[in-house]
Amino acid sequence: MSASKKKQQRKANAEASEELFSKKNGKDDKKESGVKYAIAGIVVAIALVLSIAVLVIQGFVAPNAAAMTIGSEKIYSHELNYYYINAYSNFVNQVGTEYASQLFGLDTSKSLKTQTYYADSSMTWHDYFLSTAKTSAQQIHMLADAATAEGVTLDEEYETYVQDEMSGLADYVAENGYSMDSYLSAMYGKRMDQAEYERLVRNGYLASQYSEAKSEEFSSSYTDDDLTSYYNEHKNDFDLVTYRRYLVTAATEDGMTDTQKNEALNSARATAEAMANGSTSEAEFIAQVVTQKNKENAEAAANTAEGEESTEPTEYTGDQAESDTLQSEVAYSSFSTTNESSKAQAEWLFDEARTTGDVTTIDTTTGTYVFFFMERSRHDYNTVDVRHILVSFDSFDAEGNPIADDVENTDENTDSSTETTETTDAQKEAAEAEAERILAEWKDGAATEESFGELAKQYTDDSNGEQGGLYEQVYQGRMVTNFNDWIFGSGREPGDTGVISTDYGYHVMYFVGENDPYWMVQTRSAKASADYNAWAEAKFENYAMKDKSGISNVGLANGR
Repeated sequence: MSASKKKQQRKANAEASEELFSKKNGKDDKKESGVKYAIAGIVVAIALVLSIAVLVIQGFVAPNAAAMTIGSEKIYSHELNYYYINAYSNFVNQVGTEYASQLFGLDTSKSLKTQTYYADSSMTWHDYFLSTAKTSAQQIHMLADAATAEGVTLDEEYETYVQDEMSGLADYVAENGYSMDSYLSAMYGKRMDQAEYERLVRNGYLASQYSEAKSEEFSSSYTDDDLTSYYNEHKNDFDLVTYRRYLVTAATEDGMTDTQKNEALNSARATAEAMANGSTSEAEFIAQVVTQKNKENAEAAANTAEGEESTEPTEYTGDQAESDTLQSEVAYSSFSTTNESSKAQAEWLFDEARTTGDVTTIDTTTGTYVFFFMERSRHDYNTVDVRHILVSFDSFDAEGNPIADDVENTDENTDSSTETTETTDAQKEAAEAEAERILAEWKDGAATEESFGELAKQYTDDSNGEQGGLYEQVYQGRMVTNFNDWIFGSGREPGDTGVISTDYGYHVMYFVGENDPYWMVQTRSAKASADYNAWAEAKFENYAMKDKSGISNVGLANGR
């Protein structure tokens, strides 16, 4: 079964492969590699499934009204509407109208100008999308101008993106019975026609291409000494601490006076300090916690409500204490900079003078923590490079029959955002058999990394087929469990192959080898981000923004 280019493109548009295999555990991995002014998400065109009936008519926009200036250049309402509607559509399409309402309080059926933005009560949702649009316009103009000044033009890949987008728009307009220019002017404003729309699309992709190249330019210029120096200057951004802690909770109750509450807090502090003084080793710390916890359990059992029978206290063991008190490889960013207790904990734990066996106590509003410091570390392990070919379960129907590559997604063969279909045994068996067949084909051929990459281009259901299924500098925890465990398995050697399963399908694996240590990957990314931001900030001095009268014509139609 061959995954066609068309099929791969559908998958690429639906979901980035890196996100597809990222663990859904709330960790924001993008903060390690993203740069402040990277704009890949900004230049994505609006989803054409949002009909003109939803966004209604923008044709009332005055044709000559400038909405803002960026530097000395006038930005008209139609252009700012382009960025505004993109921002709105991307948000709604990503979270869905139901979740937009439930999680963010955005009712898409009502005016954005009357709804408070969830993260800032001083803003409306209109203010938020307008601000996003203005920032997008500023970034894209700066980057596109810089690219043009250096003679940069769209490469073949990005030129294809432009043509695909314009072709998709033309198909949508024709299918719905509109003419191109009338549709565009109704959507964005009277100045918008096909040529103007393509100009904005092209500028967006040029800006994105140039931004990526500039980031790579910074990233590839660093020596190992550069990275070591940057790491030494920003250790708290990369280091991790492992420690034990136990909270001695103050015995406060509702109705207590301030004096009584202070007495309870002081008593908890005294207990915590006594525990710290007795924690001359890790084993002694654990023993102190066991003693204190059993004392608290006994007091809780004795303090039963009047008329209730006293209960036997639950015994707390050393194994429980060893597990409960351990805080392993905690980052500085895990601590709050606004909470005084959390800030004090970070400052103590990440003090350069901290050594194994150090103890301290730190107050909170509910009691006092006892801390036992174990070690400070960084990610010294090597990242890895790996190629894979994904045979997804949804490449087969419920009976295990291959779904033809030219079958378009429909309600019948595609899960909706609110309904999932359980993978059948037949789908699993078919996917596994296909993965094993592909591996056998590779072994019967040249059986090299290059030939594996060619098979990935031909067969993979992942969106990185054009890269031969290659993932570089993969760090621990980036991929889902089975994938992660295979690539970081003990004794893994370059050239190793295998077939594994995940929730997404079966993967034919090819281990390329180890790459740079993860701390170095993190440092290179952070330094490149900092250098890129500094470069961009200097550029933005010539791209100051100022609102003009036409700003009132920006937004969804009819006051929405």
